[in-house]
Amino acid sequence: MSQRRIALLHQRRIALLLLSIAIASAWALCVTVAPAFAASSWVVTSTEDTAGACSLSQCTLRAAIKAANTSAGEDVITFNIAPAGPKTISVGAGVNSQLPVVSGSDVVIDATSQPGGGAHGIRLDDPDAGGGEHGLVLEGNRITIRGFAITRFDGWGILVWGGSSERIQGNWIGTADGVSDQGTGDDGIRLQDGGSSLIGGSGSGEGNIVSGGNDDGIEIHDSNNNAVTGNMIGLTADGLSRLPNASSGIEINGTASNNRVGGLSPGERNYVSGNDGIGVQILGTLQTDGSCKTPEYNVVQGNYLGLDVNGGRMTPSGNRGEGAALHTCARHNTIGGTTAAARNIISGNAADGVELDSTGGPGGTLGVCDNVVQGNYIGLSPSGFGRRDNFDDGVGLDNAACNNLIGGAEPGARNYISGNSNDGVDISRSGSNGNVVEGNVIGLGVNNATVHNGWYGVMIRSKPQRNILRDNVISGNNQGGIRMQDNLSYYNEVRQNKIGTDITGTEARANRGHGIWLFDGPNENLIRGNTIKWNSGAGIAVERLPGSTYSTRNNSINDNRMGGNWGLGIDLLPVAGVNPLDGVNNDGQIGNNGIDAPVITQATANGVGGTAPPNASVEVYRANPDAGESSGEGSVLINTVAANAGGQWCLPESGLTDAVTATATNAAGNTSEFAANVTVAGDGAACGGTTEPDLLFADDFTGPDGSPPADWVVTRSAGGTGAGASIRDNSLREDVVLSPAQNGNIQYVQARASTVRPDWSTNRIDFHWQMQTDATTSQTVGLFLTPQVSTGNASNAADYLRLRVANSRVDLLRRSGGGNPTTIWSGPVTQGTTLRQFQLRLDATNLWLYEGEVGSSPALRVGPIAHGITWTSGNLYLHTHNSSSVTPYLARFDTVHVRSTATR
Repeated sequence: MSQRRIALLHQRRIALLLLSIAIASAWALCVTVAPAFAASSWVVTSTEDTAGACSLSQCTLRAAIKAANTSAGEDVITFNIAPAGPKTISVGAGVNSQLPVVSGSDVVIDATSQPGGGAHGIRLDDPDAGGGEHGLVLEGNRITIRGFAITRFDGWGILVWGGSSERIQGNWIGTADGVSDQGTGDDGIRLQDGGSSLIGGSGSGEGNIVSGGNDDGIEIHDSNNNAVTGNMIGLTADGLSRLPNASSGIEINGTASNNRVGGLSPGERNYVSGNDGIGVQILGTLQTDGSCKTPEYNVVQGNYLGLDVNGGRMTPSGNRGEGAALHTCARHNTIGGTTAAARNIISGNAADGVELDSTGGPGGTLGVCDNVVQGNYIGLSPSGFGRRDNFDDGVGLDNAACNNLIGGAEPGARNYISGNSNDGVDISRSGSNGNVVEGNVIGLGVNNATVHNGWYGVMIRSKPQRNILRDNVISGNNQGGIRMQDNLSYYNEVRQNKIGTDITGTEARANRGHGIWLFDGPNENLIRGNTIKWNSGAGIAVERLPGSTYSTRNNSINDNRMGGNWGLGIDLLPVAGVNPLDGVNNDGQIGNNGIDAPVITQATANGVGGTAPPNASVEVYRANPDAGESSGEGSVLINTVAANAGGQWCLPESGLTDAVTATATNAAGNTSEFAANVTVAGDGAACGGTTEPDLLFADDFTGPDGSPPADWVVTRSAGGTGAGASIRDNSLREDVVLSPAQNGNIQYVQARASTVRPDWSTNRIDFHWQMQTDATTSQTVGLFLTPQVSTGNASNAADYLRLRVANSRVDLLRRSGGGNPTTIWSGPVTQGTTLRQFQLRLDATNLWLYEGEVGSSPALRVGPIAHGITWTSGNLYLHTHNSSSVTPYLARFDTVHVRSTATR
């Protein structure tokens, strides 16, 4: 409220108090004549506005109010002015004299009692300009005012000053015929310093028409626990045309708390439309000491704010300000609710549908904070199908609007914010921090059809920080899905939204631009876990405006699902298209400092590897490219792996098909464009030659004298020493042969690994090694895997899996509980001087075998096969023997890698 209005209010209050004192003094000098009819009932029989006592034949309204004020107990004032029909009482005609204040309690003044007068049998009219008179002033408690037309007063139509539990029902204020503007000089109805009053009601004929006033239709100031229901405010009596109040339709200001506008039943709906200001405004007052008179815990629900009673658009607009606005430290208020009955239809207004703006108030958490806007249709028809645009944004959060919730996690909390002329949601300017926009549909109707907002679904601009956009559908908008712009727009998060899809996420509802556009200055923002598809531009564009003094950097883009966007999945601008890989990774002229995309150098059914900026986090995706698209789009995140200081990375992963792509994110948070797609080929282990973070053991075998594997030759001789090694302390080393034995022509060479203790419920173990054998069929080379630690020959263990290469075959054998070993799989293999690689992969229940020549991708020979062994730990035995008289013979174990990999 302006300082001018505050000063005028104080002047009027002083004048009113003086008038009340003068009236009371005058009556003290009079002798009151007891009425001739039943006590506490007063019948007005005259339209005259004269003082005096009520008698059987003559009683004016002025006199009846005086009598009721001095009467104990309940009082009822009715009308019976002959002849029958509606009547007008010209209040203070020629003398600018106001009716007495209704100071008694439990008073009913019922104008519907006038015979033949209809619903508004008595008109109270002020024919004289000036004087500042009000229509009716109520200071007592439990006063009912019913069925009046109150017109042309210089002050308020009805003023409740300090009284509580009043009922103001069925009145026309500001018009006598429901069409003509005969408004009051100030508010139509004002509640001040009282509480628990009802303006309107849910029953037939209980609602008021409050229109044509020169200030607010209804103002609630420093007054609590009131309800405003079932009224038409700013409209003609048929609810179809504008009859505007000059300012807000309803204003709640000061320390007004727990007031309710509307309700959950259809009869409680207010139609607040056609006003020259805001539909419903909740407004705090900044004090000279910097504190604030804060309106809190008020609820606005179930109303039409901006449309006519049929849900149609008004000409030239509904309210010429916002449909609903929370201003200057309004906190903890609710617009809407989580049920359909609580839904407001906020459409057809000349400004925002809903605005939260702390301009002129304190900043920080004393701003317009902690309010809730949920379950509304904003910019749509009452059916949710048709466009009824607000001419600016659907929801605006501006100038220190903080920690507000737009929508919510509950299904009923979803707002449909569609069809507005500007942005669906606009979060702007410094201090508009910590807001959550969650679970809304922005750009579609309730039937899943496009009802676009004219600009962006969501705009974040001019320094707002730490806002969260989560679980929204942001689609079909005319310029793009989300635009985040300007320097110091930091630390905002865009999570789990559907951008460019229908509500189910399965069909296209393209935004006509980028899905997400970070433009000219946003830094340190997070875009994670969204579905971004079918947009007319890039899925995500990160742009540093040429010539700008602001960089656009450190924006992390992780785990999003993309496809069908007309541009790249991720495009680092200003130059559209795939950026060259220049190795700079710190070019401030490009979005996200122009960090290079990874390069995929190999992709098999079992892993992906390549290079990336040093120490970057690499996300590997299944690629979903459009026709002619060579880089991205990443449709499903496969997994994340870290590049080492040299930029090398490799991700072991089974079951890969089609094509893969990847992004890189450095320590500062800059994410790259998608890598050039690579088609998965073969089923080799792409990471077999690299040291991965989950590698338990890796090294080369050497002979007992430290000779390289190529020279490791086992010589068959009586008492001769064979070759062996063990896996200990994360390395392979020479060890004493556990079982050099000679039995006729048979020699055994065996080495045992240290215990491998994985979590078999969530991990798998890969035993990956290379070996070479003689071509002789009498030579056997292989390994044992057993939960026990065996002495002597590993075949003595009660439980084992054995891989055996002999006689040009490879066999898998299983022994359980000390019984005879069983062959569970067998197949041919080339046995000779060619180095071959094997990979035996186990988890808690199954095993897989891969085999092939070194230098090619090993092929899956068999799997999955249930191994039937309960693993608490695993021991690895490398084993060779030769029953031939041929000497020497070659048994080469080249490399062994034992890797634990989380099961996915």
